[in-house]
Amino acid sequence: MQPKADFISRYDAMIFHPQMQEIYGDAGFFNVGDWSRGASSMAEACGALVERHIHRWPQCPQGAEIRVLDVGCGLGAGTALVARRYPSAQVLGLNFSVLQLQHARTHYPGPEYCAIDASRLALAGASADFILSVEAAFHFDDRFAFLREALRVLKPGGSLAVSDILFSGRDWTGKWSVPETPSPSDLSAYARLCEDAGFQIDSLDDVTSATWRGFCRYLRTRGLDQLADNIEPAAEVYLLAHLVKPG
Repeated sequence: MQPKADFISRYDAMIFHPQMQEIYGDAGFFNVGDWSRGASSMAEACGALVERHIHRWPQCPQGAEIRVLDVGCGLGAGTALVARRYPSAQVLGLNFSVLQLQHARTHYPGPEYCAIDASRLALAGASADFILSVEAAFHFDDRFAFLREALRVLKPGGSLAVSDILFSGRDWTGKWSVPETPSPSDLSAYARLCEDAGFQIDSLDDVTSATWRGFCRYLRTRGLDQLADNIEPAAEVYLLAHLVKPG
């Protein structure tokens, strides 16, 4: 197998694994959730995390022609949430897993879903108003290439909301999941990466306690103490960035 095909195969096996299905049920999400507001279920926490990404985006007038991209859209529930917030927008869910896109099209119709590489979006420049990327960037071989591509595709003044994880190592779920490419060491280094890509930083926050640690606490309530103990130390920083393309 080629590396990308191998990654897709392994990721599909993980996201559709019975243990993951037990944790997430039919929520249609695959993120660690935002537990800061007392979510009582995985689906509620996952939806809250997507809402936390997009809450800074302005509401648009009814009928306004806008385009929103969900890069690394997973199973489609987050994309559908965005589509409900912007009912007149063209919402595109982007992923390179055919199986995940099939699930999204079946369970969350309405948005368009496309098989596209995040570092080569194959979309016209200055054609998107907002871009969302939830827990995908740490899988990318080159975060900078993704940021530059997002900048190219956004309209001037457009916004990118992205969550990313800075890990202490590559063994937390298997080396296949996180590339060997060095990642930023901390929030300051991440800020420099975003600015070097051409973005202005609206906000850049460490939300590890509300997200990664909250997820681990949830796992323990389900009797999955060993899984929680294994993964909790792996994430040094879970960050959420709101970035703006200069106008």
